[in-house]
Amino acid sequence: MIGFLSDCVTLILLMSGRKFKNLEEFLQFRQQNQKTLVLVTGVFDVFHQEHKNFLTEAKKQGNLLLVALESDLRVRVLKGPTRPINSQEKRLQTIANLGLADFLLILPEQFSSPEDHEAFIKKIHPNVLAVSASSPHLADKERILQKYGGTLKIVLGHNPDISSTKIIADWAKDKGQDG
Repeated sequence: MIGFLSDCVTLILLMSGRKFKNLEEFLQFRQQNQKTLVLVTGVFDVFHQEHKNFLTEAKKQGNLLLVALESDLRVRVLKGPTRPINSQEKRLQTIANLGLADFLLILPEQFSSPEDHEAFIKKIHPNVLAVSASSPHLADKERILQKYGGTLKIVLGHNPDISSTKIIADWAKDKGQDG
């Protein structure tokens, strides 16, 4: 099982200019100030309007938004050897620039088992896990959240016309026609 406080690669925190050294300090602040924590996880490669809409709706679900990004290695496992298009650092910075996230982190490279997911939820105790309608394993996620006092909330419907995968495929098609 992953030791999240030591294995998460934290990069940026934006919350009214307040800086936190690590996830533990952020979670202490949240507990001391009784803030509602919303967690989102994802790849967020080739950032597009649906990503922005998703994060905007997730932010509305509580006081603090924690965004946990999949590492580059995990993205290759999940999406294939040509992904991600943008590095984990670029993806994190793109989300930070929106000003919606209060804390951002990159999940450990080995973050893949149900036990890892449950350990993460147990550690941070989010009040809400915000997901899109197309998120996989919704029933499993909801079960884990309920076990630790949280709720799963679908904050955005599925838009089949917009996805990073579709955008990349369109780019490849256009490139093939040009060359």
